[in-house]
Amino acid sequence: MSGKTAFLSDPMALFADVAHRVRDRILHGGCSARRVVEARAEGYRQWDPQVLAADRIAEELILERLRAEGSRVTVISEEAGVVVLPSPGAPPDGSDGYYLVMDPLDGSILYERDIPAFWAVAMGLWKGSRHVATLVMDLASGKAWHAESGLVSERDSSGRHRRLGGAPDGLEYRTASATRLSDAYVATYLMKPHYLRPVVQRFHNVFLASRFVVPIGGPLAWAYVASGRIDAYVPLNQPLTEVYSAMGVAREAGCIITDLEGNEPRLVPDIHQRYSLVCARDPNLHAEILERIHQGGEDAEAM
Repeated sequence: MSGKTAFLSDPMALFADVAHRVRDRILHGGCSARRVVEARAEGYRQWDPQVLAADRIAEELILERLRAEGSRVTVISEEAGVVVLPSPGAPPDGSDGYYLVMDPLDGSILYERDIPAFWAVAMGLWKGSRHVATLVMDLASGKAWHAESGLVSERDSSGRHRRLGGAPDGLEYRTASATRLSDAYVATYLMKPHYLRPVVQRFHNVFLASRFVVPIGGPLAWAYVASGRIDAYVPLNQPLTEVYSAMGVAREAGCIITDLEGNEPRLVPDIHQRYSLVCARDPNLHAEILERIHQGGEDAEAM
């Protein structure tokens, strides 16, 4: 196939359509969507070993639409792993090709218990390590973040939207603006017990110096930094699908994103790839977080 497919020409249109379809199925799936349908492969996400019907439903809705479009893209998704489209056995495009990194249902453990918090779908399109387009949707509220070509907008379920990075026009919350840790709200993932000790060991200097720690991660953490709800996000050893599915919204909003040594992260198209990063809205805050991490911090245990 030569040239761009409809998906590659306008990825945001497909993202928006399929995100609303996922939301509808998730909100109205009931007990059938919350049942456990299988266990993950041994050695993969051993701290989160169960797959819900909703995980599969959300992923298949997205893959079906991509196949219908004849999309030529390498998909990397939490449940399906690496899927090369348009046809099985087609050669991957390689590091300069298009990669669609998906987290079809983030927050599935909370979804299983019908706790309507931090449910999200996220889809990020990359050409190698160059960001093309990303959509993150909060499935409980319907709020969505769209990012492409230096433009980021936040839209509520009624369609009202505002461009991020501009003036705070009538926001219902105070925009994060901390330039130092003592004023900063910092997010990191702490919900699964497997993460608690390593994260606290590695980032304890950051936490002790900050104003408040928000114990969340994944797609909504990236969106919250982009939209000014929090000042910084410090993911530790997070899977590829929790990072490149949503990181684009923070990147296009002008946030500073590096690894723990201050280097720009690179997309490695491997379902087992992990990332430890610092994302901050302000460069001085970013620099202080890096400095605090390396001030006598204990190395995290292997995860």
